[in-house]
Amino acid sequence: MLILAIFPAVNIVWSDVLQRRVWRGAMNPTRVDKTSKYVNREVAKFLLPLGGTVISHPGIFYGAPELLQEDEVHLSDSGAAIFLADIK
Repeated sequence: MLILAIFPAVNIVWSDVLQRRVWRGAMNPTRVDKTSKYVNREVAKFLLPLGGTVISHPGIFYGAPELLQEDEVHLSDSGAAIFLADIK
């Protein structure tokens, strides 16, 4: 990977795509959810052997509506706190 050749000490970090209750514009929300899980898995398979880091967010899931704002897409203050703690 070119970036690692140029900056060998860099640590590439991926934050998993979060689950959500609503996927705006999605014709098949279940398929979008499955696709986001697939993307997270594939990025991890690519990144981890390179020494990268993957941050998952097991505490943020679609079954916890209190973690999302009323639009069911964006994180509430409590959801954002969990997200930032995961990043930290």
